[in-house]
Amino acid sequence: NGGGKAPSEAANLQLKRTESNRCAVDLNWNKTSEAMGYNIRYGTQKDKLYSNYQVFGVESLVIRNLNALKKYYFIVDTFNENGITKGTNIIEVN
Repeated sequence: NGGGKAPSEAANLQLKRTESNRCAVDLNWNKTSEAMGYNIRYGTQKDKLYSNYQVFGVESLVIRNLNALKKYYFIVDTFNENGITKGTNIIEVN
């Protein structure tokens, strides 16, 4: 409804999960200048990314509520006042 274009996709999503704390994951991605914020979607199955975090003005996040014994999948969507651009690159972290 903003009359412009939705932001471009977030690029270069990187994840880091350490053996010392498997309940946490560090996420980093390249900032998209036209994005107002990001939706980080994740889950334990590639086609069921039902959990999410929404962040504004940052290009990193630490999520600390993972099950230490499970594998997770993550994707980042961008948004602004003109719409949402769904991410296309799902990243797996063991």
